[in-house]
Amino acid sequence: MLLPRLSNTPRSAVDLRRRLLEHVRLPLHRDAYALAVNQAFTAATGLLYWVLAARTYSAHYVGLNSALISAMMFLSGVASLNLPNILVRFLPESGDRIRTRVIWAYGASAAAAACAAVVFIVGVGSWTPRLSFLHSDRGLEAWFVFSTIAWCVFAIQDSVLTALGRAIWVPVENAVFSFVKLALLAAAAAALPRYGIFISWTIAMLVSVAGVNLLIFTRLLRRADRRTRGTGLDVRNRAFARYFAADYTCSVAWLSTVNLMPVIVTAVAGATTNAYWALAYAVAMPLYGVSQSIGTSLMLHGTTDRAALPVLARKAAIQGARVLVPSVVLLLLLAPYLLSLFGTDYAERSTTVLRLLAVGVLPNCVLVLAVHIARVQRRLRRAMIALAVEASIALGLATPLIHAMGVTGVALGWAVAQSVVALGLLFTWKRSFRADTEHPAAAGAPRAAPREHDANAPRSPRPPDLPASDLSIVHPVLSALFAALERKGVRWMMLRIPSNAAAPTGDVDLLVAPEDSAALRAAAYEIGFVSLPGWESAPDVILMRYDRTSDQWLLLDVSTSVSFRSPHSWQLPGATEYVLRRRAITEGIALPSDADAFWLLLLHCLLDKDRVAVHHLATLRRLASGAMGSALGASLCSAAGPAFSASDFVDAARSGDAEALRELGVRLAAELKRRRPLGERLKVMLSRA
Repeated sequence: MLLPRLSNTPRSAVDLRRRLLEHVRLPLHRDAYALAVNQAFTAATGLLYWVLAARTYSAHYVGLNSALISAMMFLSGVASLNLPNILVRFLPESGDRIRTRVIWAYGASAAAAACAAVVFIVGVGSWTPRLSFLHSDRGLEAWFVFSTIAWCVFAIQDSVLTALGRAIWVPVENAVFSFVKLALLAAAAAALPRYGIFISWTIAMLVSVAGVNLLIFTRLLRRADRRTRGTGLDVRNRAFARYFAADYTCSVAWLSTVNLMPVIVTAVAGATTNAYWALAYAVAMPLYGVSQSIGTSLMLHGTTDRAALPVLARKAAIQGARVLVPSVVLLLLLAPYLLSLFGTDYAERSTTVLRLLAVGVLPNCVLVLAVHIARVQRRLRRAMIALAVEASIALGLATPLIHAMGVTGVALGWAVAQSVVALGLLFTWKRSFRADTEHPAAAGAPRAAPREHDANAPRSPRPPDLPASDLSIVHPVLSALFAALERKGVRWMMLRIPSNAAAPTGDVDLLVAPEDSAALRAAAYEIGFVSLPGWESAPDVILMRYDRTSDQWLLLDVSTSVSFRSPHSWQLPGATEYVLRRRAITEGIALPSDADAFWLLLLHCLLDKDRVAVHHLATLRRLASGAMGSALGASLCSAAGPAFSASDFVDAARSGDAEALRELGVRLAAELKRRRPLGERLKVMLSRA
């Protein structure tokens, strides 16, 4: 029988307010919401801006100005040398060189932007003849070059604010940009009947650049210098160069997909057709921006706490789904009504375009999170492939589909590109991400002890690489929590011993009796932990606390049942009560018996990790001799069917045959899934939808 889910439902208005404050105080959520609020505000003002532009200018000039803005943004994006992402990733580690790094970033990108803009203008007749009107006005040419340089700084300054932990200023900056842009558009309509959109856009950007950088250099960088003095990162080493080149390739691929599309549409079908694409994309763009904001926040906080990356990634995915799923549904329903604000022509010609762009939002979120996870892990090959495939499909399909379907074909190619890449990532990224959590050093992280050492019981013999003193020196916060649990009579135990109990670098897995889960959470709240919603294993709840003394996050993964992620939330029948009854207390820590520890660790490796790491295999070999003394093996084989016997698992572990264990795990997961009742399978499908 399935155990009850750990409820997260607040019992009172006070509890609701407390949980909301806990959620927002988490830096990952706070910064992501600040950036997302910026996107929402930008969406509202951007919609108003383009409504005014569409009502003031003809579709031809709307499309022409849109292509000009996109060309400027593409050139500045290429010329920014991917420094926005590089700064978010590495500026927090720059120590007392942080000011120099910011100045260097601005200078390098400005020089590159000037060169790129000049080359573009010289060859504009070859690149895109429909923009060759730039040659007719030397002042417009000079303004285009200057605007491209300034847009580089505009793009980089948001990343500087985020890297300094001041993402809360980003919405303020964009509010200034949006309001000035609107005011200038209204004022310039009569004086600049052709290029007023481009001029208002760029002048507003310059106002924002001036104000934000005054704040950065007079206040924020001074505080950062004092806070981070004494640390630093050498950007001249080869590892950084490889990261830079790979991440730059990723950014150019994404920039090409987004900013070259209006240029291609203008070149192939004309400025009027581009207007129908550009305004539909302007409406959908904020939803794509939400994914980027969540990904940026994930990258920042994952960089400063690599051990918490798996938890932060799951939280980011849940956060994104909560915001984007209802937003996409609303956009699908309201598309014609939103576009009617621009005019009847836009409502008639762009509704399907907007709906197809909405379809691409959720797949794009998968892509964005995968790319930002790769940036933290410094494993960018998959990200490069994914973004290159996305750009190739979207841009490659644009021209033939324009000829076949008009502007709707461009949106169809876009949606196909997002969906194909997201499906590929969902099938291939999960195993790579799990492997990285098992071997963080392989991803460029500092070489350290494994995240989880083993599930050995408290009785002798101890693992040779886990001295007895390790259990007597427990992190003081964890020690206080464990003591409180014993005082309250909570039935709990630690499922696996961390590699360093004094300063655990990963999440600490706890099992608690279902009826005691509320008492455990109450004890955790009393010493400063906050709770987060569980991830894909239904009974789980995450407890998190920042400890200023050790400057680290403590993460507790609390489960009310012995459950595993494959098949989805599968629970070992009767195991919770059984292992808690047989637990032993050593040095104030409740641990499973040796025999139970074997099966708990084995199933964790086979059903959670899909592999048996070398250090886990050594532990399993050591525990195998007593494994038949636990009823967990018999319970497992009873659930899996007559094709399995406990001795098969024990013999493979005793012989140290990792491949045999892996094959048993694959067969076991498939059989457990096949034997699951239809009703439970439907529940799983609905929970994933």
